[in-house]
Amino acid sequence: MTRYHHFAAIFTTTLIREEFKKVIVDPVKFEFFKGSARSFSIPAVSGRIFPVDMESTLLMTPVTLAVNPNSYYIAVIARSDEPKVRVALKHCEDAVDRGITGLALLFKPYIFDRLVYRGPVIEGNAMSAGFYARRENPVALDPAKLKIDLETMQNLHSAFEGDLRQRYSLMARFFSKAVALEPSEEKFLFLWTVFEVFPMKDTSNVRPLKEFLSEILGHSVEEIDKKLLIGRTYGLRSDLVHDGKLDLTPEELGKLVERVENICLVVLRSISGHSHSGLLDQYFA
Repeated sequence: MTRYHHFAAIFTTTLIREEFKKVIVDPVKFEFFKGSARSFSIPAVSGRIFPVDMESTLLMTPVTLAVNPNSYYIAVIARSDEPKVRVALKHCEDAVDRGITGLALLFKPYIFDRLVYRGPVIEGNAMSAGFYARRENPVALDPAKLKIDLETMQNLHSAFEGDLRQRYSLMARFFSKAVALEPSEEKFLFLWTVFEVFPMKDTSNVRPLKEFLSEILGHSVEEIDKKLLIGRTYGLRSDLVHDGKLDLTPEELGKLVERVENICLVVLRSISGHSHSGLLDQYFA
């Protein structure tokens, strides 16, 4: 029996109101349904971050995706019989993206209202676990200290004048969109755009970024470039934007995005009045 891996993007819709209809253009299945007519089984943890004390077996415990029985949905589901899970899910994800684009071209983008879920779904005889997952320690919350820290940053940001205030708001917008994404081309571009807003303002040259980091970290511009791979990373960004390719394995992409995200944190912390936390020291060891 052929084992298929499945990947889906599920949206709410207010413009298509069907109890249940489907169209299959292999390897993609398009479903239009009311929430009461369809259910989906997904991994309990479908990606991103999970605490170090969580049992690994829980990652693949199937759960039912919560949907509103009275709402209407569009599901774009792709399948692949490629035996390597990560490769299969990449094929599926690409097919899903082409399917979403196809529907938008034939109807209008507004048929997609809100993304409910994007990731592996369990259908048939294969449970797929090709997502990115990272273990982190739980965070202890001190509301009183948090209030002081946030108010201090807010006051500093409010004191920014003109150009810097506008730029920081734009940097925060791109960064806030990036934080909830898995390592991906989109996340990489959102994070890199933070640097292009500042400190690379008014230029496509990466030297202002290297100089800014040099002042924070106390390393030479040359060492910053060598250890943090600034020039090489800009080259990858150019390959993606201009040549339409990012030839990296999932592991390589994960490491790239993690490094760029760490650099973003250092830049944003510096602008927000915080000293370097040592986050980038690992790259200079």
